[in-house]
Amino acid sequence: MKKFFTRLTKLLFLIFFPGLSFAQDIKDYTLLLNSGKFVPEEISSAITKNAEVFQKSLYGDKHYVTLQFKTLPDQAVRNRLSSLGIELIDYIPNYAYTASVPANFDLASFKLLPLRSIIQFSTEQKMVPYLLKGEIPAHAIKQAGFIDVTVITYEKISVAKIIGSLNTLGATILADNQLFRSFVIRLPQSNVKKLADLSFVQWVEAIAPPNNIDNLPGRTLHRVNVLNDGVRNLKGDGISVGIWDGGEVSPHLDFSPAGRLTLVETSSPLDHSTHCAGTIGGKGLINPVARGMAPNANIFSYNFNGDIQSEMAAAIPANNLVVSSHSYGFTWAAPCNINNSLLTYDAISRSTDVVLNNFPAHLQVHSAGNAGGSCTGGFFTITGSGKSAKNNIVVGALTTTDAITSFSSSGPVQDGRIKPEITSFGNGVFSTSTPLNNYATMSGTSMATPGVAGASALLYQRYKQLNGNAVPSSALIKNIICNAATDLGNPAPDYRY
Repeated sequence: MKKFFTRLTKLLFLIFFPGLSFAQDIKDYTLLLNSGKFVPEEISSAITKNAEVFQKSLYGDKHYVTLQFKTLPDQAVRNRLSSLGIELIDYIPNYAYTASVPANFDLASFKLLPLRSIIQFSTEQKMVPYLLKGEIPAHAIKQAGFIDVTVITYEKISVAKIIGSLNTLGATILADNQLFRSFVIRLPQSNVKKLADLSFVQWVEAIAPPNNIDNLPGRTLHRVNVLNDGVRNLKGDGISVGIWDGGEVSPHLDFSPAGRLTLVETSSPLDHSTHCAGTIGGKGLINPVARGMAPNANIFSYNFNGDIQSEMAAAIPANNLVVSSHSYGFTWAAPCNINNSLLTYDAISRSTDVVLNNFPAHLQVHSAGNAGGSCTGGFFTITGSGKSAKNNIVVGALTTTDAITSFSSSGPVQDGRIKPEITSFGNGVFSTSTPLNNYATMSGTSMATPGVAGASALLYQRYKQLNGNAVPSSALIKNIICNAATDLGNPAPDYRY
């Protein structure tokens, strides 16, 4: 009787819920690219080395392709790939990786791999839409008739190997950044598509515009008062914080004693930089109201000129930076929709994630921007410059009553992810300023960001106290910040708070 009921139950399940029991076997093989979505054609068992995908993807001694698998490759499959000289590089949702395949690969062994598809990206899939249309942003034109672009290659590749191909396009390499597999290249505007056609090129976009500070002409509001004082007595001791800003942090008395502030890059003292640094770690010696979040933390001052992520890759291990504060972005001049170019996961966002993955204990804190008044509800106004990265934390600005400010930029970013992840006090913030030993009141997401950076320093300090001086992952600190926050605005996560 028991067996009868078991069979009957299975029969009724299939009658009333047809196909439901097989749902776990359904896989979505759509590739999600910046240019859009598509499902690649399945590989044919009759494929030969003369197939177009192999002919067009060959450069030197390697094919640069995208391999889509029937299921995500396990270690056994990865070992087989390695034995064939095939290297998986970047994951592409869904079930796909960019890859390098040696020109002399064994086709018979290749066919035994659990592959669903093999493709080479088209020119359209390697470029941002505005470049395809011939629309060249003014900031990328440094020489009449030419454009400066950032090129990401499939794998790390030497200048010597590609210089011949670039010379035929009239292209000049301006910067070689092997850490991010990228080059900055200047070439005639008419040859951009030809550059994208080169098989070793994975992505082409115009260089980023110059950064601008994200400000506009209380410790209690950041909630750190319960950490600073009382039994915990957290002041940021032993914690090093980097600040990338528009200029040099002024040697204000609040950054004493000597040696607590290090000017790694020097220029001229800037009120914005000094104000942000004071919010992170000012001592409030002249005016106690201006005491920062972590008044004993070490502060390392950089400017935002040049390649910030390359600087960070060197600075994090050199100076033991566990937190960095970034109160800048691009000038907002974009449409109020999801295809706003400042919302894309661009080369700077990718470089940001590469750094944060290489240094998993480091937390990069970035301002959301002050373009909230540009679009209805403030949506679609995040101001670029790496803010669309996945592993950083982006900060919006609140008033003293925990209301969102009128200027605070809101998400989402282009792929729908939530930005900002957190909001903090950023309206009428009192902190250190210029000239020397002065104070000022400023507003902006620039002012909210160092508050979060300084508060994060205290969390790092407390974790180290409780865990034998071990440093936590930035993912844990980000998690604590997001999950311990007061839920403001609409219930549950949203694109404003």
